[in-house]
Amino acid sequence: MSENTLKLTQGALITAVFGVLMFLNRQTAGIAEEILVYIFPLPMAIYAAKYGFWAGLPAFAAMCLISFLLGTPTSAIYAGMYVVIGLIFGTCLHKKADSAKTMLSVMAASTVVNVVYLVFLASLTGIGFSDQVTEYQTLLNETFSRAGIEFPEELLTFEYLGKLLIISMVAVGALQGFLIYELGLLIMKKLKQNVPTPTGFFDIHPPVAAGYVAAAAFLIYNLSFGLVRQNNILQTAIMVVGLFGYLFLLFFGFIGANLILRGLFKGKRALASIVSMLLVFILALPMAVLGLIYVSNPDTYREILRKTGGL
Repeated sequence: MSENTLKLTQGALITAVFGVLMFLNRQTAGIAEEILVYIFPLPMAIYAAKYGFWAGLPAFAAMCLISFLLGTPTSAIYAGMYVVIGLIFGTCLHKKADSAKTMLSVMAASTVVNVVYLVFLASLTGIGFSDQVTEYQTLLNETFSRAGIEFPEELLTFEYLGKLLIISMVAVGALQGFLIYELGLLIMKKLKQNVPTPTGFFDIHPPVAAGYVAAAAFLIYNLSFGLVRQNNILQTAIMVVGLFGYLFLLFFGFIGANLILRGLFKGKRALASIVSMLLVFILALPMAVLGLIYVSNPDTYREILRKTGGL
């Protein structure tokens, strides 16, 4: 069988696999969608990892067409965006990109998909971002009132709950991206494809400039948020970018604190992870600063690590 014939045959096969997934999602009335989102990107990722971006475009177009034929408008768009994640994932593998950069690319793409779906595409169902926040606000007020609990009013404001909703979507998107990355590499290894060993959280070293960009995004968000209250689109965009930068710094602050605490706790990894997670919630801003040092000032961080016995 010639290479072109094999490429077409395998493209048709992975498109058919994606079609089966969409059919399964439709037959379960979307109930299985929360599980299938981890699988939707994988057929495309497997194909693009073998043949590259340009060869994957026809298969990508066919999958998008199938998603609209077999799904509702919202589920089709959602599935199509996850196919984009698969295309990005597979292309990075085909180009033999650094495994940490590949993982971060998949996590970032998954995060963008979740936030975009929440903020923009949810309006297709008639339930926009403001409606969702208001619904959560009403639900929490009723729940605490029935339970007789006096909850601080400032934590139930529209602004605070909006931030919390976006933060949760960003966190869920990043976690989904990580699981897609790990599951994809595991399946590709079973298929005897030449893929790198999965990268763990503690092996991630983003570009130095990324820390400053994230810090600038969060700073702009804090300085300008009150100035754009009349422009909902701009306000939402600033919120998304600023909170994403903040969570980026917190993530690497968690990694940096974890490595330091491993030295202080004499290698007790479980205890170091628990304490690091608690610090993220209790001392969020200092942990974000530590994340900035970890990413953008590696020499300073190594000196801190050396003094605490982490090196």
